[in-house]
Amino acid sequence: MRGEGRPGGEGMGLTERLARGLVGLAAVLVPASRRAAWREEWASEIWHHVHGGEGTDPGSRGQVGLLAHCVGAFPHALWILGEEWNMDTVLQDLRFGLRTLAKRPAFTAIAVTTLALGIGANTAVFSVVDAVVLRPLPMPNADRLLWMWGRIYEGRPIASVSPPDFEDYRGATGGVFEVLAAYSSFSNRVVYDGGDQPEELGERSCTSDFLEALGLAPVLGRSFTPEETRAASTDVVMISHGVWERLYGSDPDVIGRTIRLSGEANTIIGVLPARLGIQDDVDVWRPLLFGHDDYQSRASHFLRPLAVLRPGVDRAQAQRALDAVSARLEAAYPETNQDWYPLVEPLQTVVLGSARPALLTLLGAVALVLLIACANVGNLLLARSGERRAEMAVRAALGASRGRITRQLLIESLLLAVLGAAAGLVVAVSGMSALRGLAAANIPRMDEVSLDGRVLGVTLLITALAGILFGLFPALTTPPGRLSVDMGGVGRSRGTRRGARVRASLVVGEVALSFVLLTCATLLMRSFVSLSAVDPGFDPHDVLTLPISFPGLSATTGFDVVGLQEQIRERVASVPGVREAAFTNIVPM
Repeated sequence: MRGEGRPGGEGMGLTERLARGLVGLAAVLVPASRRAAWREEWASEIWHHVHGGEGTDPGSRGQVGLLAHCVGAFPHALWILGEEWNMDTVLQDLRFGLRTLAKRPAFTAIAVTTLALGIGANTAVFSVVDAVVLRPLPMPNADRLLWMWGRIYEGRPIASVSPPDFEDYRGATGGVFEVLAAYSSFSNRVVYDGGDQPEELGERSCTSDFLEALGLAPVLGRSFTPEETRAASTDVVMISHGVWERLYGSDPDVIGRTIRLSGEANTIIGVLPARLGIQDDVDVWRPLLFGHDDYQSRASHFLRPLAVLRPGVDRAQAQRALDAVSARLEAAYPETNQDWYPLVEPLQTVVLGSARPALLTLLGAVALVLLIACANVGNLLLARSGERRAEMAVRAALGASRGRITRQLLIESLLLAVLGAAAGLVVAVSGMSALRGLAAANIPRMDEVSLDGRVLGVTLLITALAGILFGLFPALTTPPGRLSVDMGGVGRSRGTRRGARVRASLVVGEVALSFVLLTCATLLMRSFVSLSAVDPGFDPHDVLTLPISFPGLSATTGFDVVGLQEQIRERVASVPGVREAAFTNIVPM
């Protein structure tokens, strides 16, 4: 018989062996008098997770779930150890640990610096991952909010829908969507000329239920009405919270006032919340004018729809409803709607884009850096434990138990971890500032990154785990019951050979992890160099670009925009050192 029916039987898989190894490592922390019963209890839990049993949740039997559960053996072991600790002796161990670290300032400085880099890097990167990836969008209904792509073209989605198609989708999907709103993909530039100095503002258009889809409401005034969006023209606008503060000094009586944009008078009917979650850089919002001639063509795809699922409706049901409407539109309008089938995705997925895998990869890389740091400190402690073997032998001879010596070693390692975490917070703050500056243009929601309670809690957890991890190495290789003192006063035991094996294993692990990181970094650098060497088909050297906009000026208003461009081009071309000057709507690459 293989013995699979018993907690200690044969036939264990790799995951079960790893789980038992974690429990065995944590057992070092449990007092000897309770260790056997504790290990038997955890062995029984592992068996029930792997093989099932009465009252066991089948969903908890996964490999990852089992290993995550067994990580909990460490705090459980510490809790049991703490039950037998006397606070006076703990304080005594703390004072002794501080004196011990103070006697070796070079060792302490190296260990603290190593941990500071590992913990600080993990804290900084986790603060970004937490704000960008883990936290939901700052909207009350973020879990039900979907983005509608207009069409899949050459394997890539296109975020646009024509106004007539949008109204057809909105009229036929009321059973699955609570709200179907949209905003224009076009961003206009307008000039605010009501102050001492003209200021350029960004302007977009949206449907009357745009804020409702986001689960928000104006902080002052109202949103647009359906009648205003069905008109052919309008002069009502909503202003952003930033414009309200900057141009109107947060005046609560701003509603009903006139704001002049590119020479035209407009009435302010609402002030938006400080944060929308999308398009937060827009200064002025106008209603989408479905009555305007530009909104009548099914070939003009420029609306970006947002949908809110009804409670109890999933994304697959919504997709089927959209496909049914798209099939009818394709049959009715084959010239414009051939193969035009929208696709819905969670808004958070669309907002994150490619940032999610990049950030998770970065988090994995800094986690490996922390493991290398812990292995380094563990090696330092193991080397130092050889020097302290005589001290441990004397303490054992005087009656110190294994648990007491283990506690002393753990307290010293936790003190190192705490000092490393304190210095790591300084590294983390600098790292967060650097990440915000480098990635603000490429990673969304970077303005939400902060060192808050969640991040500090993770830092505390990392500190505790790191302290236990590298503190267990000398504890495992210093069995006081086998220590003796030879004539030269140097302690010897079988733990010496064990310590040498552990140190060799740590060095191998460090080299392996470092090789993985170095290989990944080399491949990334090689890709970067290869991309930089791609011939774009033109010579980009000594070419400068300058964005210029003409808010409110166009040929439709009777202004000669082309003539103004030509005047600007001639004046720029006459500047000494300029060989050629030209205008373009699209900058190459």
